[in-house]
Amino acid sequence: MKRLLLILITLVLITAPLAAENITIAPFLFYGPSDEADTNILVSKNNTFVTVLKEIFRWDNLIFNPLAIELKPPASFLEAMEICTENKIDYLVYGFIEYRDFYYHGEIKLFNRERREVIKTFYASDDEDHLERLISELAEKFGDYLNSIFDLKLVKPKPEPREGIISFMIASGYWVYLSPQWSGIMAPLYSVDIHTYFTPSRPGETAEISDIYFTTGLTLNFTHAINRPDFESTHLLDFAIGIPLMASIDIGVRHTISASLTPEMCIDYLIREARYNDTISRPDILFST
Repeated sequence: MKRLLLILITLVLITAPLAAENITIAPFLFYGPSDEADTNILVSKNNTFVTVLKEIFRWDNLIFNPLAIELKPPASFLEAMEICTENKIDYLVYGFIEYRDFYYHGEIKLFNRERREVIKTFYASDDEDHLERLISELAEKFGDYLNSIFDLKLVKPKPEPREGIISFMIASGYWVYLSPQWSGIMAPLYSVDIHTYFTPSRPGETAEISDIYFTTGLTLNFTHAINRPDFESTHLLDFAIGIPLMASIDIGVRHTISASLTPEMCIDYLIREARYNDTISRPDILFST
């Protein structure tokens, strides 16, 4: 009998930290260009917030409840404390999403009734075309925190990698000589760049630091310069063909750190109309990295 009692006590101690927790989620307030709070516009976004939590972490011992319809979503710490006290809510998630000149900024808070304080605040920002992504980022940060405070020891599955990514870049601009010897003779006019890149596999978007991935491709560059006044009529045409080799790491969903090495073949074509001699045309081929 004593042995059975000891086993029962041990089981209670082991399973106690994993008891179901109820977390109430209030509709986020939305502040648009008019600066007036609108809860209706983001009621559906709360469903997105909870859906992301459940899809990513697949918790069975956390219960997410919507705030009762008759209760006004809190806009301050005092309102959150009042709602939790009067309705016996242990954990309350509330916050806002604000439109700020072409981008959204979100801020959500986790209030605990027992401690009578906001135990954690989460922030995220994204451009105006990616409100859903901002909601997902907030949900991931919130979920990671729940994973730690409730000691769930759950591993968040990594998103599926994206395969065979091809991208292009076309640009034009103005360039300068760094060498005083050339800058005193030739005047740069313009440059044109055409780049194409291929990434065999890139990690899926996540709020964390991604694994390293590699990119290669082809770069084409053309520049044109002419002589400065008081010098013979001269045109310098420069063609460069490169094969970039790039290693990258994504920092969150919007930032990337890359290091690249690009072997290039450069063809310089000089055309000079001499005042007292025939026109001179001379190509030079160089290799560089």
